[in-house]
Amino acid sequence: MIYYHHIGARSGTFPLRIPKPLLNDFCTVLYDADEDSIEQIKSKADGNVIVLSALIAGGSGMTRFYNTFHPTNFSIYKLNERYKNYSYTHYPRYGEYICGDGFSVESSIELKSYTLPEIIEKYQIGIDFLSLDVQGAEYDILVASKDLLKDKVLGVILEAEFVELYKNQKTFDKVHQLMTSAGFSLINIDYMGTWEAISLPVGFRGTGSHIFGDFIYVKDVEMMGAASCEDKLKCALFALMYANMGICVKLLKQSSNHFNKFDYGYARLLAEVWRAYQESYCYLPKFGELFTSRMIQNFYSVEKSNVFDDEHLIKQDFNRKFNKACEYISTIDAGGGGG
Repeated sequence: MIYYHHIGARSGTFPLRIPKPLLNDFCTVLYDADEDSIEQIKSKADGNVIVLSALIAGGSGMTRFYNTFHPTNFSIYKLNERYKNYSYTHYPRYGEYICGDGFSVESSIELKSYTLPEIIEKYQIGIDFLSLDVQGAEYDILVASKDLLKDKVLGVILEAEFVELYKNQKTFDKVHQLMTSAGFSLINIDYMGTWEAISLPVGFRGTGSHIFGDFIYVKDVEMMGAASCEDKLKCALFALMYANMGICVKLLKQSSNHFNKFDYGYARLLAEVWRAYQESYCYLPKFGELFTSRMIQNFYSVEKSNVFDDEHLIKQDFNRKFNKACEYISTIDAGGGGG
């Protein structure tokens, strides 16, 4: 079983795209601090889902929680006034989104907050994957979960801001430093939130500024040497879900003899991926096989000669490998497979 926790499930959605055939391999734990959101979250639940009404934060105790005009912006942090005039348009039917409107505080309440380790201990739930969408409080939760990150968590999806969008929050640079120190590698930026600095007329909006992003981290392969085969397979699956085949295959190389030990759909899927990898025989020629040092140095010289055309400088197997690779790619492009 893979235990996936998502904190900030206000609309009943979560960022990890679990394939339907693998739903029964997952136990998904969804959290939100707003009690009014729980029924909506439960109504969208599919598979093995636990829904908890709890404010997860950087410490336990009573914490001020701000209810905003747009419910997905509920947070323990307030908007930084510097960004109140920033705007964006994702869905024209909703008009132009002005941050000062969407983030305006309607009310606030004191709530009992918990750290993630406290919840894990209280409910005796495992944790393999974690995602956070908590409007500026990601760093706080991660700091309070350092031991979980180092010892348990294999993959993390989190939202982080490049600027201090929320007053007194920690920005991406601090979050990234924390994640790398806990043994994680950044493998993908799944989404970039770009906003304009002011409201603009229709047809006059440009690319805007990068304000935040959704970042994908996986436990560094070099940190997985002593990990169990089950954890290596789970980590390989996480990498596969984000199309990072290099990390996936590196982990499968370490655990390929243990697929049959686990009666889960994800283990069977990974076994098929490993089989396909082993049956793949065609690689593009390596850079060092195609060119000599003299050829490369000449290319970047002031006066280029025809050294690239000198056949005696091209290694003997160049044409054979290059033509074979091109033929293989052509069969794939034509839908003919390739082994």
